Amino acid sequence: MRGDQKMKEIFSRLDPNNATQKEIEKFMRDLLENYVLEVAGKKFAFAEIEIYTSADKNTYKRVSSAGDIFFHDFGFDICFESSKEDYGGVLVRSLWPLGQAEPIVGPCRCANAILNIHEQN
Repeated sequence: MRGDQKMKEIFSRLDPNNATQKEIEKFMRDLLENYVLEVAGKKFAFAEIEIYTSADKNTYKRVSSAGDIFFHDFGFDICFESSKEDYGGVLVRSLWPLGQAEPIVGPCRCANAILNIHEQN
């Protein structure tokens, strides 16, 4: 699923396969503190996220553009620029719907929540 221009810009800022630990931590903190995920007009704050790169054995291989949404068996990632050799993304583990009292906890629940958003006709 193609990401929007804002996510493309954000996720183009980091090459996680060549970044230092400090650069990765800064990126993740910035994402948690300053950005929201918007799907069909609904906004979600990132509550819990986890980074995966091609160095991790559990990372799904993908060829994608920065900011793309990659759905898989365990939820969804927002991708970094990825090739067959260097790939990665941020697994969304928990989201906080803006204006709601409770977060959506768990990667599969987050994926289901955004997949089940219905736009008004």
